Amino acid sequence: MTRKSKQPGGHNPLTYQERKRLKCSGYGTQTARLSTASQSKFGTCCLSLSPIDGDAVATPSGHLYSREAIVEYLATKNGELKMEKSEYERKRLVIENRR
Repeated sequence: MTRKSKQPGGHNPLTYQERKRLKCSGYGTQTARLSTASQSKFGTCCLSLSPIDGDAVATPSGHLYSREAIVEYLATKNGELKMEKSEYERKRLVIENRR
């Protein structure tokens, strides 16, 4: 008895009609090429999308960030998290006072 599921090419999850319908809808591999406008230039910060002036930070994956943009982002996020925490605490107190 043969094991058909283990043979190469024996398992195709989509039928011909499904593949044809998905191909027409634009799902899957794109045939259009990316232009230079869709890619950022080397030396631009991934957070602020502006050229890096001064101290640059590079990640192991190759993304470049401006240290000033990182500090600004962290300060903004820290403020947002403090506001959300105070709102959560306020709502929690209101619910506890109802009991």
